[in-house]
Amino acid sequence: KDRKRLLEELEQMQAQDRMRRRQVVAQMPPQLSVPPYKRMEIKEERQRELESAFEEMYSEDWNMKGDLILQFEPQPLPAPSNRPQDNDL
Repeated sequence: KDRKRLLEELEQMQAQDRMRRRQVVAQMPPQLSVPPYKRMEIKEERQRELESAFEEMYSEDWNMKGDLILQFEPQPLPAPSNRPQDNDL
């Protein structure tokens, strides 16, 4: 009699536990079930997209400036200083 009651309680507890586990699994984010190799592929693809976007942004910025050629005009050197603390620099 006690054995039968214990078995019934055990079955009921197992059913409750199964239900609880199902709810926990249902609330988990889907990326947890993604295999590691697939996560690596996704990460590499994201990196490629970022690099591509950066290159595109950089080249657009470069195209906006056009062909910029900086010309520096030579300037005379400053006259040597007679103050000793300036020479220490």
